[in-house]
Amino acid sequence: MDERKTLLDLINENVTEPDNEQIIDLPLSKVKPNPYQPRKEFDKAALNDLASSIKEHGVIQPIIVKENAGEFIIIAGERRYRASLLAERETIPAIVRSYEKSKMIELALIENLQRQELSAYEEANAYALMIKELGYNQTDVAKHVGKSRSYITNMLGILTLPNEVLSMLQSGKLSFGHARALSKLSDGKRIIELAHIIVMKNLSVRQIEELVKNEDKKVAQQPRKTDKQIISKSIGKNNLKIKIAVSHDKVTIKAKNHDELQEIINWLMEGK
Repeated sequence: MDERKTLLDLINENVTEPDNEQIIDLPLSKVKPNPYQPRKEFDKAALNDLASSIKEHGVIQPIIVKENAGEFIIIAGERRYRASLLAERETIPAIVRSYEKSKMIELALIENLQRQELSAYEEANAYALMIKELGYNQTDVAKHVGKSRSYITNMLGILTLPNEVLSMLQSGKLSFGHARALSKLSDGKRIIELAHIIVMKNLSVRQIEELVKNEDKKVAQQPRKTDKQIISKSIGKNNLKIKIAVSHDKVTIKAKNHDELQEIINWLMEGK
């Protein structure tokens, strides 16, 4: 059974409004978009079509808003709001309700997800916003939006890609599948290079997954650099010969006795 909440479920959940709440006409000048709206791009042709319908029939379904310092923040219905502006209407029918910030974010996200109107980049950013603003972990996000945890992990993974590649994803040059495959690599320059190859050669997701798999094999087969490097050096007035072992983030200098140790310390303190 599908356990995902519908937008109506979320709108009605934990709301203390009376059963006889009214629809009121709000001046469009006082209505503002939801700052947590994950959707950044709206289809212009679709908005124009909706605006034409609104001119002829009006706004049939009221938007949901929250009052804030004399203005009204849209909780659900930003497309109707934008189309009403295009239709040059002065007012829009609305239902005013009280919501916490967490509910505002959740409703804005769910409304778009259920209509499948978010790009992969917008969707990933929305999940990141829920984690940042609401303190959710990936399991929490998955539960609230009706997705698997692995799906959320894969979506968030694409946000680690270089900005140039993210721009290609936003513009539609790369699909989510391409981006997900590229996010498995750690070399930013190579990721950008492969992204351009995808576009130039019109590679499928399966093809780029094979390329990435081969990249991983090459890295695994590369000989590892020596873990430890030994450096011999003569120091101090007596030209004491010491061996310095360098290993990753550690430097080791061994002394044969207390006198040698003191001479090494003096040498280090002098910075020579």
